[in-house]
Amino acid sequence: TSSACTPPPRCRRVPSKPALTPRSSSSLVAPSASPSAAASPARGLLARFHSAASLLVQPPPTVSLLRKLKAGSVFRPEEVLQSELEVRASVSVVLELARAHRWLQAGSRLQALDSFASSGGRDAATLLLRRLLGETHTHASELKTIRTRYSECADALATLSGADDWTFTREFEGSVTHFKQGEGDSLWMRTDGLLSGISTLECLAMWKEVDLFRHWFPLCDASSTLRRQSNAEACAHFSLCAGLGLPIGRRDAVLHGYGVDALSDGLILVIAKSANAKEFSEIEFPPLQGFGAARMQIHALQVMVQPLSPTAVRCRYVLHIDVCAPLPRPLVHFVAQRVIGRLFHDMQSEARRIKLGPGESPHAKRMEEEHDTYFGWLLPRVVEAIERGVV
Repeated sequence: TSSACTPPPRCRRVPSKPALTPRSSSSLVAPSASPSAAASPARGLLARFHSAASLLVQPPPTVSLLRKLKAGSVFRPEEVLQSELEVRASVSVVLELARAHRWLQAGSRLQALDSFASSGGRDAATLLLRRLLGETHTHASELKTIRTRYSECADALATLSGADDWTFTREFEGSVTHFKQGEGDSLWMRTDGLLSGISTLECLAMWKEVDLFRHWFPLCDASSTLRRQSNAEACAHFSLCAGLGLPIGRRDAVLHGYGVDALSDGLILVIAKSANAKEFSEIEFPPLQGFGAARMQIHALQVMVQPLSPTAVRCRYVLHIDVCAPLPRPLVHFVAQRVIGRLFHDMQSEARRIKLGPGESPHAKRMEEEHDTYFGWLLPRVVEAIERGVV
């Protein structure tokens, strides 16, 4: 389990929590920005494209980030680790990046340190580095988590970037959905779309607050948080009524997920999958309820959120799922594709309600309750990414 996040040093803490107004819930403009800049939806990457269609044919930013990872870290331990003080400082930087949910940056630097530590050097600095990275050191558990999540992030980037083997399903309201058959009865589905009139924070709130899925996720009739490990990591439970006239019982899932701040490269990732009861023994998993009920296996939920402007976001998500339903495969495929296709529309509709304020939108209320997370930490990072126009 990762440590609680400490916002990056550049982020400004907001000392008070004023009521969330429609403007503050949707604007992605820093306090120092001018009103005219706030009103212009053409700022940022969106200005380069004329329509959702022209945007969605462009490779997602995960492609360039994946290429960057394969090229290797620009951090060269052999050039900077000349003393024991520098060794300790380098390991501390890795831990600080991880605690700020910058798992890709942390993992890339740690990978370089691991490689240097195994190079066979016998000087004092290298010997100290081996001890600090060893399995018996105080931070061994954190370092193991960083290595695991770096690998998961790299896998997610590859899946989100892949263009092969996907079959087109439908195009609807600015989104395009594809699918492919997985192992056994599992199914992969991917949707890529432009959310217009919606800010990055509003889009993130839809995925971050899993306990609010019941307000928008198709067929979801119950959702709750089982444990929140940090402001960007949680275990949650949600259930789906069968619906669509299917002769099956209720389906539910226990999901563990975390966020990845990769805004230095123009995106945020949300990575989740079904939680294993053995790995989360401290959490009481809800029992199955109802005749014919079964627990779905969500092998992967990978979400990319790319800020385009203060009022536009590109969102691409991949779901690899086995609904554990004793139904003919073509029927399962048909229903799953219908639900996933509808998901983008329902997410967009609910995100737009945030502008109505906390009295009308549970997500707006949550953003107000977690003001420091959304507006003290995430907002400055997102504004910076938009201003840089990172691709």
